[in-house]
Amino acid sequence: MIPRKPDSEKKWMVDFSAFVGASGAVSQKVSMVIRNQVRSDLNPTLRHVFAKSLTIHALVATLSLLACPQFGVGPLGGGMGLMRAYMVFGQSWCAIFCGATFLGLSSLLTAFLLRPEEIRRANRYGYAYIPAIATLSFVALMLGGGTTDLLSFILWSVGALLAGWGFLRLGATVRLGRLA
Repeated sequence: MIPRKPDSEKKWMVDFSAFVGASGAVSQKVSMVIRNQVRSDLNPTLRHVFAKSLTIHALVATLSLLACPQFGVGPLGGGMGLMRAYMVFGQSWCAIFCGATFLGLSSLLTAFLLRPEEIRRANRYGYAYIPAIATLSFVALMLGGGTTDLLSFILWSVGALLAGWGFLRLGATVRLGRLA
């Protein structure tokens, strides 16, 4: 514990006495500051929700590359990872499952890491940022050395978008006890 100086303790006591003596009266300035902070906390911006979701996705997606290659990027450590199981269903289904794995895992985790107010904000906009995250992910994978053809890209995108929307919605429903 930091020892207080007698002067600072006296000032603290004067401030505390003034606070106690205010008998519930709060200045308009303090009231406005508190009201604005509560309003901000209860109504996060879509930009804030997107940034938080993108950060979560970047971390989870990078970890997912440990188990599932995406367009030739990963799995870290070599081998086919989950792709071996997905290819049993054929190349088209593998692309769908890979997209679903890549964006679905991070969307599910996002639903459990966002605050309830942030989940509600995301839902209010119909999870409009999911396509943006899918697009940024695809660009990052291509810049990371990935290659693909148009059909694989479309199928991967379908899997990523459906899983992204679906798992985020599922997680939000579980978290909030109803549809967000």
